Amino acid sequence: MPTTQPVGTTADLSTTQISSAQSAMMVAVSSLISTITNSLPAVVASIGVNTNNLQNEFADMTTVYDNASINLAKAEKNYILSTEGGVSNYNTLLNTNISGELDEVEYIIIDDYKNHMNFIDQIAKQFKSEISSLRNARTGYDNLLIENAILTKKLDAYSKILNTNERKTVYELQNMKNLYLYRRVLFFIYYLLIAVYIFFGDFIPKKLYTDYTYSAVLLIIIIFPFILNTIISWTIMCINALHFWLDDSIIKDVYDELDKTT
Repeated sequence: MPTTQPVGTTADLSTTQISSAQSAMMVAVSSLISTITNSLPAVVASIGVNTNNLQNEFADMTTVYDNASINLAKAEKNYILSTEGGVSNYNTLLNTNISGELDEVEYIIIDDYKNHMNFIDQIAKQFKSEISSLRNARTGYDNLLIENAILTKKLDAYSKILNTNERKTVYELQNMKNLYLYRRVLFFIYYLLIAVYIFFGDFIPKKLYTDYTYSAVLLIIIIFPFILNTIISWTIMCINALHFWLDDSIIKDVYDELDKTT
C-alpha cells in the first residue's frame, strides 16, 4: 500500500516516538525479509527429496507472500498512528487511497460501459442489416411468386396453343392424304376422258391428229395437270411483282430503328 508523508513536522514529534515507530516498521520489514530468506535454503534443500515437502514449502511461501501486504499495511498504520495527529493523518491516507481506487474503478467501469455500448451498437447494426436482408429476401420471394404465376399462365397458354396446333397438324395431314387420293382419282378420270375421246371420239376417224394446231392443243391438255403448279406459282409471283411496282406507298426501312428494339 502506498505511503504518504504525515501532515505534521518532525519538530513537533518527540525523538523517542519517531524512533520507536521507525524501529517497529523496520522490525516488521526485517522480519518479512528474514522469513523469506530463511525459507529459501529449506526450499533448495528439499528439492529432489520429497514432492510433499516441496508442496508444503510452496504453500508456506504462498501464505507468507499473501500476508506480506497485510503486515506492511499494519506496520504503516502503526507508524502513522504513533506520530502526532496520527489518526487524522491515517484517515487522510485512507481517503486518498480509497479515492484513488474509486477513480480507478470508475475508469474501469466507464471503459467497460463503453465497450458494452459499442458491442450493443454493433449488435443493433447487425440486427438492422439482418432485417434489411430479410425484407429484400421477402421482396425477392414475392417477385419470384409473381414471375412464377406469369410463367405458369404463359406455359398453360403455350400448352393449349401447342395442343391446338398438334390437332391442326393432324387434321391437315389427314386432309392432305384425302386430297392426294382425290387428286389421283381426278387424274385418272381426266386422262380416262382424254383416252376415251382419242380412241372412241372423232380424233382418229376424222384424222384430227394431222392438224398440228389441234394436236398441239391436245398435247397441252394432256400435260396441263403437270404444269398446273408451275403456272399457279408464276402467276402469284407476277401478281406480287406488279403489286410491288404499282403500289405508291413508301417502303419502310426495317433497319432504320434496329438499335431501338429490345
